[in-house]
Amino acid sequence: MVNQEMCKCGEPAHILYGDRCENCFVNDVSHSGPEPYRETQSELSEDMPREEQLSFPVSELGLETRIANALEKMGVVTIGDLVTVSHEYFLSTPNLGKRALACVRRNLQFLGLDLRSGT
Repeated sequence: MVNQEMCKCGEPAHILYGDRCENCFVNDVSHSGPEPYRETQSELSEDMPREEQLSFPVSELGLETRIANALEKMGVVTIGDLVTVSHEYFLSTPNLGKRALACVRRNLQFLGLDLRSGT
C-alpha cells in the first residue's frame, strides 16, 4: 500500500504546498508566504479612498515579474482593471496558475480588495 501524504485539513494531498493540499493553499490567501512587497506601496494604503486605490498601477502591488508580465498581456494596467478579473479567467490565462492567484489575492487583501467572483 502506498503511503499518501495528508494535508492539515485531513484530505489526501496529491500535490502539497508546504503542509497543505492544493485546495487549502489556493483558498488560504493568508498563508505564511512572503508578505506583499510594501516598499513600492508607500503611497498605496488601505486607508485611502477606494477610487484612488483602484487608479494605482498594478506595479504598485509588488507582484513577481512573471505575474506582472502576464497581467500586462491581459491588458490589466490598474488595480481597478485587476479587481474586475474573475478567478476563472485569471486561471485560464497562460503563465497564471493557482500559486499566482493566491499571490495576487494576498496582495489585494492588503488593500481590502479581491478579484471578482464568478465567471
